Amino acid sequence: SAHAIAARHIRHCLVAELGKRKFLYVAEDRNEYVDNDNLFGDTVRVAFPSAGQDIRQAGNCLAAECNTAAVFHLMRAAEYALRALAQDRQIALPRNAVLDLATWEDIIRQLELAELAIQGYPKTLARERQFEFYHGAMMEFKRFKNVFRNSVMHTRDEYDRDQAHSAVAHVREFMRILAAEISEEKTTPTIWV
Repeated sequence: SAHAIAARHIRHCLVAELGKRKFLYVAEDRNEYVDNDNLFGDTVRVAFPSAGQDIRQAGNCLAAECNTAAVFHLMRAAEYALRALAQDRQIALPRNAVLDLATWEDIIRQLELAELAIQGYPKTLARERQFEFYHGAMMEFKRFKNVFRNSVMHTRDEYDRDQAHSAVAHVREFMRILAAEISEEKTTPTIWV
């Protein structure tokens, strides 16, 4: 019949067109990562909008099982939060360096000094809260910085899916801690009251 012939022709055309394309399989436990603009939650998305593209790309890389690429994008996302933290603490960089061009090591060194300074502030409940916030953020940052950032930026390691998932968890937690008090636009007082 004419309908059967038309159906076979359509099927042939579809198969021919599909044969020209590649499809990517996404494992069921990675579905949530595909094109997810809110992978780290509303608070982080609003606080660090500059990191949004890298967070989204990290998710897509995880979905595609490109785990080392995911870690690379996660480190870029974390850098936006790290620089916001440096802005919040008004850190002084050596040789009048510009914050946007400073290395992570320069920023971390100054943030550690800022954290020590907080311990010297008058002993109040606000100071305890402030120290807990900054110390918690720096501890979470250090959890992934040595394991992931140094290696991925210097082509030393490849990461498997579990390691990449761990990087997501640590970077997400670091950015969530910071987003509770600061953002790319919002800083806190030098001494909390």
